Amino acid sequence: MSNNSNTVPHLTSRTRERMIAARNRAQFDAWGATCLNLTSRSGTGKTQLLEKTIAAFNDKLEIAAISGERTGTFETDVWQDFGIPTSSISTANSGHLNAQTVSEALFQLERQYLPSELDLILIENQENHEFSTDFSVGEHHTIALSSIADCVSQPIASSPIFREADCIVLTQIDRAADLKIDLDRLILNARQINPKATILPLSTATGEGLATWLNWVSLQVALRSQSAKAAKIEYSRSNIPLRSVR
Repeated sequence: MSNNSNTVPHLTSRTRERMIAARNRAQFDAWGATCLNLTSRSGTGKTQLLEKTIAAFNDKLEIAAISGERTGTFETDVWQDFGIPTSSISTANSGHLNAQTVSEALFQLERQYLPSELDLILIENQENHEFSTDFSVGEHHTIALSSIADCVSQPIASSPIFREADCIVLTQIDRAADLKIDLDRLILNARQINPKATILPLSTATGEGLATWLNWVSLQVALRSQSAKAAKIEYSRSNIPLRSVR
């Protein structure tokens, strides 16, 4: 991948984003890595969930993290404590990573590390209020997060990303009793909004539901790994050089 190839001129922004997202997905597949895009508003506990996830898998998987920051700076200390590759990309005032900015992050990773050794790439993303399913960054799975308090004050039905996500994570469930929130009803509402999504209620504070989340992540990595191995066997049979197939 070359940095110059990341710009596709003379196309509408939507078409360009689709093309770059497809290229990002192809890059993830070539590396044999599973990419999860965790998207939410601020205050959902997303960073804490990422920390718990990395801590759980850091001695089992090769992990990298990508984040978008409004200020153009990335609080790498947290991630560097785990010793994982990280890439931060300025997102101006939005905090939202699109396909183009993720492509730039992949270029950074490719220059500094051996991405073909990666098993899991985690994207920490801010919810874009103008989210469109056409604006995928190329991830294998989209994870939409909302705190249970936000589910009440700002129903997830109003956010398109929750209708399209592969997994919906309801966070801070330890506060349900204090806030007098019917958690079962929230889960039912989420399931009605997006019947195909996996619904995972959890609390990073108490650890409740965390094991189920980690099992879900582990399953996605395992399934992707099997697909990569199958692709490698198929390429071997067709005598195509295995330059980018894990």
